[in-house]
Amino acid sequence: MIIVTMNTDVIEELSNRYLLFRIDEAYYGLSLTSVREIIQVPKITDIPGTPEYVKGIINLRGGVVPVIDVRLKFAMPEREYDSQTCIVVLEVNDLEADDLIALACFTNNSDILIVSVDKDLNQLVDNDRIKQFSPIVNDYVTNTHHPLNEAILTGDSSDGVPNIFSDDNHYVRENKIRAKPVSAKIKEYFKDYETITEDVMISFIDDYNSNVKKQEDILDKDKILHNWNRNCLMIDLKSIPKEYYSVFGNAVKEAISLSLNNEDKHNEWVKSIINNKENDSSENNDTDDIDIGDLFD
Repeated sequence: MIIVTMNTDVIEELSNRYLLFRIDEAYYGLSLTSVREIIQVPKITDIPGTPEYVKGIINLRGGVVPVIDVRLKFAMPEREYDSQTCIVVLEVNDLEADDLIALACFTNNSDILIVSVDKDLNQLVDNDRIKQFSPIVNDYVTNTHHPLNEAILTGDSSDGVPNIFSDDNHYVRENKIRAKPVSAKIKEYFKDYETITEDVMISFIDDYNSNVKKQEDILDKDKILHNWNRNCLMIDLKSIPKEYYSVFGNAVKEAISLSLNNEDKHNEWVKSIINNKENDSSENNDTDDIDIGDLFD
């Protein structure tokens, strides 16, 4: 996610503007508030077991982004990618996938296995109830692989999160300014803290300022605290605003209700598949009266 500081009138202006693109003879539009960037087609890694329109995933500056072929999604004939083909990277507001996984972990007491290479999810692992398996290393990972405090201090360039010394718009400003680095000495200061609280940050700022020799090196306490709070909210999954817990809970209840309403239909559909496999040689399959689309009505 890229952090962009915009005033209200700019947001309203963008909300009324659209990125238009054409597929065959039809035109489509995307709100500019959802468009993150447009890139050429890089190497796409295939994901087995996904729908045909999911072409795979790409590595976008360290972040994993799924790629959907809109032609196939709209049941149009597939076309070979060429120099004119591009990928529109969209950003959906509110919750990302790792936020939803975190809420699933925080809102129930079941044993949970997370299958993902996303290092941001390492912080959820408690090596007892919640485990994470990485298909890349073909092994379980521990939360020691994700030094949360250091990530909050140094930011995450792959998600567009600056370090605690940098402004919100550091990665998107026109005139690039080199970020003040988070030195090894600063990291050492925080290494013994299990959690960095606001009081700890204030003590750090006071200690730092008492040792600087140049006036221009003095840290602005309000600015650093703002940046620290920003990074906590963006990186620490325990910082998800509480109002999203109820939103997530209601969505789960609705999904369960939908699943229960379709349970008989789903069971009938599953049985028909099993019967088809058992009678694979038979030419009379009585499954035409069951539409997979009905399961999602």
